[in-house]
Amino acid sequence: MSSANLATVFLHSLDIQQAMMEGHSLDHALERDLKNVEDPVLRAAIQAVSYDTVRHLAASWKVIEHFANRPPAQPVTALLETAIARMIEHPDKDFVTVDQAVKAARENPSTRPSAGFINAILRRFGRERDSLMEWLGEQESVRFNIPDWWYSRYKKSMGKAAKDVLELQQSKAPLTLHVNARKTNADAYIAELKKAGIEAYRSGMYAVTLKEALPVREIPGFAEGVVSVQDAGSQLAVQTLDPKDGEIVLDACAAPGGKSTHMLELADIELTAVEISPSRTEAIHENLKRLGLEATVRNADAADIHSWWDRRKFDAILLDAPCTASGVARRHPDIPWQHVEHDVSRMSRTQKQLLETLWPLVKKDGRLLYCVCSVFPEEGKLQIESFLRRHPEAYCPVPPRLLMPHEDLSGDWTEEPLVHDGYFIALIKYRNN
Repeated sequence: MSSANLATVFLHSLDIQQAMMEGHSLDHALERDLKNVEDPVLRAAIQAVSYDTVRHLAASWKVIEHFANRPPAQPVTALLETAIARMIEHPDKDFVTVDQAVKAARENPSTRPSAGFINAILRRFGRERDSLMEWLGEQESVRFNIPDWWYSRYKKSMGKAAKDVLELQQSKAPLTLHVNARKTNADAYIAELKKAGIEAYRSGMYAVTLKEALPVREIPGFAEGVVSVQDAGSQLAVQTLDPKDGEIVLDACAAPGGKSTHMLELADIELTAVEISPSRTEAIHENLKRLGLEATVRNADAADIHSWWDRRKFDAILLDAPCTASGVARRHPDIPWQHVEHDVSRMSRTQKQLLETLWPLVKKDGRLLYCVCSVFPEEGKLQIESFLRRHPEAYCPVPPRLLMPHEDLSGDWTEEPLVHDGYFIALIKYRNN
């Protein structure tokens, strides 16, 4: 990458970092930023620098905190994160990195007044790098590349197991599929993969995990609807809800449609899928089309029942509630950086609202399955305990289940999937009076 275009890359990365600070995923922020970038070399450089920035966010934050008397403005922080990460990745290119970061700062109105400050921070880091890198290496949050508050909550939630989970999340997550029960089964599909020279193992009832990940377009049977990408832990939600032929079922917060399609593969149900995001609603339609399945899809807020509900109560509701996604950081290492600590309580309030709104829509002999891909108790165990205290008519027929991120290929998949992300699952029914 020439120094002439590094400043341009930094400006793009600044926008991407700011989008992440606003709660967007790295992939979504990149997709949005690269829409108008046609040069393939520039696109690749922006992507590489952005991923490097995320890999070193904890270290960058520590450096900024160490040198700055008070937190810099958000755009300044974003540009510093990008430049510091590049200095960590390429210590032999400090001069170019600092020069181009300052050039980028002067070209952006929101960072222009702080160009001198950015220059001073970066030059000081370059001078003191050796001692600082030794100090950074002693910080657990830097080792696992997570914010301090995230690390504290992991320790509080998991105790001694926290470090094991965080170590697991440093490794690349495998690609797991669920097989379409209308077309094949796990063992038969694994046999087909073997014929194609692809190694895989059974990791759950409907789960097959590839030993080496492949682009979805290269996965045998994907385009034909034989399989879909879905974590084995996530698959347990549908298995626990256990939809039956003839039932009226709601999938609330349904995008991208993996649980909707899984239910339709397992039973002849009348399914309504509700999703608040227009673009993610389109993903549900695409998955239904690929699998040759039908459902009523509504682009609406599940909590605003008057905008989508036809007044018929449901035999079963699957509520995969919005959450911090603290259980899937292995698959999406940028997740801890999309949140601030008060997001946990904010998400908890949203989950409570959805539970309160949707519970009355369940038939008296029906059930509601609540799940989140989070390991924080406020979003799982405590959320359900609070709901049951408010609703003495409700109970859990089986104990709620918290799955910590896990990988053990020597285990028994009939007891727990061999590899999965973190999930909380609770089945709720009405008491028989």
